[in-house]
Amino acid sequence: MPFTAGEHAETGSSLTLFTVPHGALVVYDESSQSGTIIEDQETVARRRENCDLLRAMALSPRDSGAMIRAVMKDWSPCQPPRA
Repeated sequence: MPFTAGEHAETGSSLTLFTVPHGALVVYDESSQSGTIIEDQETVARRRENCDLLRAMALSPRDSGAMIRAVMKDWSPCQPPRA
């Protein structure tokens, strides 16, 4: 997600959608300190919509590649700390 898109509903967490063997969709929500499996279908639907909106806001694969190449032009490795 480009920083120019600003904050979004899923800022600060990692969201994974799973379809479990009996066919229901569940969410695995992971933050820096914990992970939660969400099975409540109303909440799952809301989080899925958030995921769909993020996908719509994201750069295309071609634009993502162009952004990465542009950033790599200015990249240089950090110097290791002195012992």
